[in-house]
Amino acid sequence: MLNPDLLEHIISKSGFSLKGKPKVRSVGGGSINQAYQVSSDKFDLFVKLNSGVDPSFFEAEKRGLEILSDNSEFEIPQVFTSGKSGGYSFLSMEYFDATKRQSDYWFTAGQRLARMHQVREEEFGLSFNNFMGALPQNNAPLENWAEFFIERRLKPQVELAMNKGLMDISHQKLFEKLYTKLDSLVPTEKPSLIHGDLWSGNIMSTNSGEATIIDPAVHYGHRESDLAMTQMFGGFSSEFYKGYESIYPLEPDFSSRIGLLNLYPLLIHVNLFGLGYLRETINNVKRFI
Repeated sequence: MLNPDLLEHIISKSGFSLKGKPKVRSVGGGSINQAYQVSSDKFDLFVKLNSGVDPSFFEAEKRGLEILSDNSEFEIPQVFTSGKSGGYSFLSMEYFDATKRQSDYWFTAGQRLARMHQVREEEFGLSFNNFMGALPQNNAPLENWAEFFIERRLKPQVELAMNKGLMDISHQKLFEKLYTKLDSLVPTEKPSLIHGDLWSGNIMSTNSGEATIIDPAVHYGHRESDLAMTQMFGGFSSEFYKGYESIYPLEPDFSSRIGLLNLYPLLIHVNLFGLGYLRETINNVKRFI
């Protein structure tokens, strides 16, 4: 249960006064965080806690949500505060009930993501680093997507997996073969503002029943990366893709590139959750070399 002193600190830092005892309910917060709904007649907060992450973890999430709020049509939950106290890092934001969906939930979500992807930058990356799951994500900008994908995404995860004993030199050599081909495998596009971790657990409904996106690994990347990741763990409704294509059609043969683009999140899963994801990862590499 949430420590009362820590709870009072978070509520105060969120800009609310505590009168009486708030209701505290444990809720889903992903695979790495504790999460709670904290409510009274004055506020309704979603609070995330973690005792084992980098101190900048939730501050990076806060900044990412603010970028999405400023640059998309999604109703992003308002972030009240982030910080560290009593051995815990914490994040406090607006609580969404997520119990209903409007009839055009998926189609409108696809349209809004397409418009967000039309927010452009000149380089791939971001002005600050953040996280993918619990792992650091280096966003130092580069002009070329293939170079960015290799140097900022694939190589660090391959190196980490090697250091953990999850991959060996034969796996590394397969990736090195892929690196030489990568530039020709994905259509050239300008960097788009992307969510960066857009699986089904990171899209949910707001209190009004519209779709919103949460838990970002936001940066300027290749937009197909977001669309590819929506296909992991079951995929989104077909209406989502219809909505997206009605605004910003994908380049031909996108479906053939999904396995390639998902190498980064697959490597993240190898490093976070172990060998159960290695076979799919290596099979995807072999398909493209």
